[in-house]
Amino acid sequence: MNARFTRAALTATLVALSAGCATNQQQGDSSGTQKGALTGAVLGGLLGAAVGGDSKSALKGAVAGAVIGAIVGHYQDKQVASREEAARRYALESQPRLELESAVNAPTRVGRGGTVESRVGYTVLAPNAGQEMRVVEERALVRGQDSFPLSKREVARSQGTHASVFKFTLPKDLDAGDYTLVTTVTQGTLVKSVRAPLTVA
Repeated sequence: MNARFTRAALTATLVALSAGCATNQQQGDSSGTQKGALTGAVLGGLLGAAVGGDSKSALKGAVAGAVIGAIVGHYQDKQVASREEAARRYALESQPRLELESAVNAPTRVGRGGTVESRVGYTVLAPNAGQEMRVVEERALVRGQDSFPLSKREVARSQGTHASVFKFTLPKDLDAGDYTLVTTVTQGTLVKSVRAPLTVA
């Protein structure tokens, strides 16, 4: 299978997964479903690649196709430290604070078609103890100059330290090699990114 088709399949599949995963639960195991998202996104992505001839066209087609499709995806969220506990590690300031603390993929080496958990830990703090923090999480799989969006969601966080886990399945025709999963967390004007390696065998 040529590289162009592989990029199309990867983009289509991962966009479909993220379409079904974007649920805004604060804690525990959450899931979301959109009917026909997987079929629609895969077909849309492959059609986009055939017409546009590149992975960007595949991505546009996948996004459009996901609207008519069904996929169940999963986030797992847990607050691991309270505001008071986090404030003992990070000084409270006059402005909101965002700290990315960890990022790991489990496993770090996976076969084609395997399932990966992207685990990210971060802390959000604000001067006002009762202030709720609106946070945007974005994940993308990067190899060389190619970047494939995995997921994007906005969640409301209480202040403290949080663990965010996103579970997804790689396509079976994905090229083997070394990738990087980049997670970007945004809170207001604060933007921070963290990288974690992923080897596809």
